[in-house]
Formats: sequence, C-alpha cells, structure tokens
Amino acid sequence: MSDKPLNTQIGFFSHTMPSPNTEHVWPEFNGNVEFLPATSAKKPDFALENVTPARRDWLPDLLEGLLPWVVEAVKEVAKCHDPKLLHMPRQGHVPVILNEFYQVKAVGGWYPYAAAEFTVRVGGLPREDWPTRHSEDRPPSVDTLVKIGTGYHELNTGIGNLEPGPMQLIALAPTTPRVSLLLDESAWRNTQRAQRKQGLKTIAILSKTCAIDLVASPSLEAFLRDRHPEWVDTYLTESNNTRTADNTASVSVDNEVDPQSVYEALQSFTPRGGRLRLLAAIPSNEEEYREIRELKADSSLGLSPGTIDRYYRELEQDHGFLAVDDRGCYNSVTLTPAGRFAQGLLTEDIQIRHPQQARFSDGLTTPPNCTQG
Repeated sequence: MSDKPLNTQIGFFSHTMPSPNTEHVWPEFNGNVEFLPATSAKKPDFALENVTPARRDWLPDLLEGLLPWVVEAVKEVAKCHDPKLLHMPRQGHVPVILNEFYQVKAVGGWYPYAAAEFTVRVGGLPREDWPTRHSEDRPPSVDTLVKIGTGYHELNTGIGNLEPGPMQLIALAPTTPRVSLLLDESAWRNTQRAQRKQGLKTIAILSKTCAIDLVASPSLEAFLRDRHPEWVDTYLTESNNTRTADNTASVSVDNEVDPQSVYEALQSFTPRGGRLRLLAAIPSNEEEYREIRELKADSSLGLSPGTIDRYYRELEQDHGFLAVDDRGCYNSVTLTPAGRFAQGLLTEDIQIRHPQQARFSDGLTTPPNCTQG
C-alpha cells in the first residue's frame, strides 16, 4: 500500500509547525473505568447496549458514536496550526501533522488521512446528515474510521491499531467523551476466559482516552472481579454498583423500586417462560386486574391451571410483582409498582431488557462544542 499521504511536502507552511520538542506525548495513566448501576445519575455522551467480549459485535458502533470527537480533534489541530489547512487544496497536510507531531500513526498513516478527509466532507453538516457505515454512498474514509481494530475490513487492522489511531486522535479533542457500555451478562458469563480477556483489553484501550462506565449487575461485576482481578486492579477506578439494603416487596413507584433487584429476579426466570408470559398478561394500569379463572382460560399463555396457580403465587409471595385480591368469589391479580416496572422490562417477544436500556437514545450523540480560541 502506498504511503503517499505521509510523504506530502510541508515546507511552505513550516512556519506554523511546532518544534520537535513540543511533540504531543500521551500521558501515562491506567485509564478511567467505573462500574455503575442502571439507576446512576451520570449521563453519558454516548451509550451502547449488548456489549459482549467480542469487540467485532460492538466496536464499529462505538467508533461511529465517537466520530464527533474525531472531527473536533482534527479541527482543533488544524486551528492550532493554520485554520486554512482544512480548506482545499491544503487538507492533505493535516494527516502529516497528526502523524509526525501527534503520533496518530495507525494503518500506516491512512487513519489520520481518513480522519481529515471525513472532517472536510462533513464540514458544517448537521450530525444527522453525516454518512454512516450503512450508507450506500458512504466515502471510503467511513469504513477506515469505524472498522479499525476489528480485523475484518479491507485494511485488516487488529486491536493494536486502536491506540495509535482513534484513541490517540480523540485525546486531542477539546472534551473527553463519557461512554456507557451495557454489558451483556449472559455473553460475559458464557464466554471462555481468553475471549473475555480480549474484551477487557479492548475496554482498557478505550479508557486511555474515554471515560468508561460499565453498566452491569452487581453479580456480573463480582464475576469479573473474581475471574479477572488483575484487570480490575489495574483499570477500575471506582465502583458505584451497590445494592439497596431494603429489597422488600412493599415498594413505591417513585423511589422504592430497586431496578437492579427487579432485573435480577427476571433474569432468574426461564427465558420466554411461563412466569414471564403470565407477568406480561396482567394489565399495566394500576386500576385494572385479571381474574385467575380468566387467566386459566387464556389459551395464548399455554399454561395449565395448576401451573398458573403456582406461578401467580410465586410472583406474589417470592418477588412482590403481583397483588392478589381474594375477597370476591374469584381471586384476581394486579401488578404492584415493582411488577409494573418488571413488566416494563419485557419486550414484545417476552425477552428481558436491562433497566439502563430505557435511558438510551437510538440516535448518536451530538458533537461536543469546539474550544474557542
């Protein structure tokens, strides 16, 4: 592959270049990683769901979410040297500056070239008009920027390109992105140790430049602490992933429902099983109810009368999701506040979503404000 982007002559604007002794040096630190519960008040700049140990599953989405910081970093560097550098025909000099003076060297120099080309292309466009990796007419620079480090695009770059590429570049942005990663508990628990280590290594690299919030259940945090203590000791800076002491069924909608406890209770049920189907069949309005005899006659549940009797008592007595009214001729059930919260975590196909997912936006984050100078 030609390295032409890095051989561009820069003599005619050398008066704007810093001297070699002002070369950007990446500060030495262990990273910034925290475990947070779903109810944390910290608001991320960008949030990602279903994060597994396999970086190919989620890293392109994350890198695409970080493009605003890539663009701001390129603009910041150009502004510090010569604001006209991003205007044709001088944009080709920006990758040289990034490579030679700021050590953004990934993909043999093609990563800084792609970053500069993408920055010029999106220019003053609103974020929603930026090309994505799913756009049919996307420029080649998009794939270089969002697939770096995954090893499955035409440049075949591995994890070693993340540090000298997007992380080194985003370190130059005026603001530090806070990224929330919702860990897929089942995937992390049911993956071999070597694969988990690769996933944790990826998160560690990201933490060099981004503030990383790992949203996970306390049980998953304990699992990772037990299986990977060396990683926790090196990279974990704080944990706010604590359980509330009171985990009773008498809870209110506003401030006494423990989302993490409800989520963990749901996780203990059989996926798409009878308990979840029964829970989903109760009206969500607190003034509505269903009689047990009606539920037993509901063929869509696919449950025997005896099973329904057992399940609704479990949901009432063991988990506090149902309130039973046995004052009339026929028992009836309504959802408690915890039950309504639990039902709200069920998808249409009776799968469970993490409480944090309700706070996530489908859209990508807006670019940070560029430092004014």
